[in-house]
Order: sequence, then C-alpha cells, then structure tokens
Amino acid sequence: YGIQYAIEEGDHTIERINRQGLDPSVRLLNLYGTNPAFMELDLVFFKIPISVPDHPSDGAVYVHSAQYIDGLLSRGAELIDQKAFHKNHVALAFSDETFQWIISKIEN
Repeated sequence: YGIQYAIEEGDHTIERINRQGLDPSVRLLNLYGTNPAFMELDLVFFKIPISVPDHPSDGAVYVHSAQYIDGLLSRGAELIDQKAFHKNHVALAFSDETFQWIISKIEN
C-alpha cells in the first residue's frame, strides 16, 4: 500500500516520538544496518542477493532515517553511542556482533 499508508496505520508514531523527544532520563544506543540484501537466492554454486537498489538502507529503513536522532534527544536524553553494522534489519536482531556491541556499551 505504500509508505504513506504505513505511516497512517502506525498513527504517525515516529513523527510523534521525534516531536516529543525522549525523557531526559533515557540513555540511548542507536544501531542500524547498512546491508540492503534481505535475502539471497541460493543457486547451489553461488548466491544472488535480493536487495533494495536505491539509497543506502538496510532493506527496509534508509540509513539517513536510522541515523536521525535529533528529535529523540531534543528534551535532553543522552546518546551513549551509535553504530552502523553491515547487516539487514532482520540480521541486526539476532547477530552476536550487535549483541556484543550493546553489552560492551551497557557494561561501560
């Protein structure tokens, strides 16, 4: 149905969060993906990545959007760190590399 439909179905959640900002007590870690290949076509001898071939993205979210945190920090929330991983949006959720990064930031 398109992005505008998704925004309306989500009741403009991202816009509302950016407009309000996060509570000053929040400490934020922002990680995002840069690999637009969200699946691979396996042809036995080689794999063909299926991806979004336009602007840098993780296959679903554009890197520019994922990096935008000004609205989140507008009320004084603290950015601990942010980092790009060469993974798609699904792989971020179960990657040992991303978990280890999060753990290292939390422990420090």
